Amino acid sequence: MFRRETRSSIVHINNDKERDITLYKGHGGLYIGATDLSILNGARVTIILQAENANIHSFGTPSAKPIVDAFLSGTTPSINKVKASKIARLQREVARLNMEKTIEDKRNQIAILHMKKIQDENPDLIHEQPPPQDLHLQKYPSPCNAWKPLQNTRALT
Repeated sequence: MFRRETRSSIVHINNDKERDITLYKGHGGLYIGATDLSILNGARVTIILQAENANIHSFGTPSAKPIVDAFLSGTTPSINKVKASKIARLQREVARLNMEKTIEDKRNQIAILHMKKIQDENPDLIHEQPPPQDLHLQKYPSPCNAWKPLQNTRALT
């Protein structure tokens, strides 16, 4: 694959596909730069991009909505709104995880009840773990030695 020459100036990209690829790659780098800026000095950063095809991409550290709302209303965003936004998001995540755990617990209870039912219906069916075996290598012949007689018979035929 050939590499394009370095551009000496920035010009509009006429090819739609190349323009979309450039936007896709560029907004990733832009988001990384915004995150770095936020980490270095604690700034809250919001980026909103609208492509020519009307796709809107947004990014915010920690969240874009409170910063945009404060900008549009003409007030400075309070840290409490940002924290409340984060807390609400985390609470939704905790609720989702709790629901998944509840579903998993119910499935486990059903499986246990099913196993108990099978054991009650078949009292003579007992599943026991076999005793552990000593798998010391010196007690067993080498697999290579087992192949030697087979190789000798093949050579004879």
